[in-house]
Amino acid sequence: MEIGISTATYFAKLPTEDTFEYIKEAGANICEVFMDTFSEYTPEFGRLFKENSEKYGVKVYSVHASNLNYEPNLNNPTKRARDDSEVFYRQVLANGRLLNAKSYTYHGGTRLKRRQYTFDFEKLGKRIEELCGIAKEYGIDMSYETVHWAYFSYPEFFENLEKFSPSVKCTLDIKQVMQAGLNYRDFIPAMEGRINNVHLTDYDENGNILRPGKGIVDYYDLFSRLKGIGYDGPMMIELYSGNYDKYSDVKDCVDYLNDILGKVK
Repeated sequence: MEIGISTATYFAKLPTEDTFEYIKEAGANICEVFMDTFSEYTPEFGRLFKENSEKYGVKVYSVHASNLNYEPNLNNPTKRARDDSEVFYRQVLANGRLLNAKSYTYHGGTRLKRRQYTFDFEKLGKRIEELCGIAKEYGIDMSYETVHWAYFSYPEFFENLEKFSPSVKCTLDIKQVMQAGLNYRDFIPAMEGRINNVHLTDYDENGNILRPGKGIVDYYDLFSRLKGIGYDGPMMIELYSGNYDKYSDVKDCVDYLNDILGKVK
């Protein structure tokens, strides 16, 4: 396993293309590129991301796009809306291929509060498998992320989905499962054999998001459980810009997590 950083950590502090220098200075050699807006889906920005990531020796493992830009319509009941959203999906995937990324982090459909959802997992799973097939055209796996305001907010969702989508992978975001009222321990067993990415933050007893080492998350337990199911991939620090004051705070997170990771047998 390896500690990396999502460029989203620097959202509103640095433009995406400038984050690679700071990721390297923080002591990370691998990252997830979060493409904030439509212009960043273009080949011009893809080439700029590639140039700067290579300049600073930072490997791009995964790509991620702002959910509301197009992802909900990838499951729209009308073909026209699906086709339109696939244009943007392919643009992000094309930049991912240019960056040699291995995974696309997917939020998927969103949930409205105070509404009960009953999913047709066969229909949804077949559509997710189609999206996985598109991603495979670019040499990339599609990875469904745990998100408290989206469909994958409870472990049984993925257990049912994967029956109809043999190619889908998954991403564990520990703050998101906390915000869903659950714990990473609830999700890890359901992810065995499919997990290919992890997003790391910390939080306190009241659910406030904090930097790793400043809250109550037992990272030794988390890393041990991940290793226990055979996971050996990257784990990306993904902070909000308000979670830290100085760029050196991010380096402190990397150092803290690497120290714990080194103790996991």
